[in-house]
Amino acid sequence: MEKRVKKMKIFDADTLQLCEELKVLSELENGLKRLQYNNSNQMKLNEFEKKVA
Repeated sequence: MEKRVKKMKIFDADTLQLCEELKVLSELENGLKRLQYNNSNQMKLNEFEKKVA
């Protein structure tokens, strides 16, 4: 039983980390779309694309 609890705690922590990283990725993608839409400074756009990739 303790093994299952330990596995579930690890699974829970991994799932939480994944959700946080997906949220950050979504925010970066939205920022990239805004920059592309506005056709702002090309240098900023290139730097931001590198961060997203």
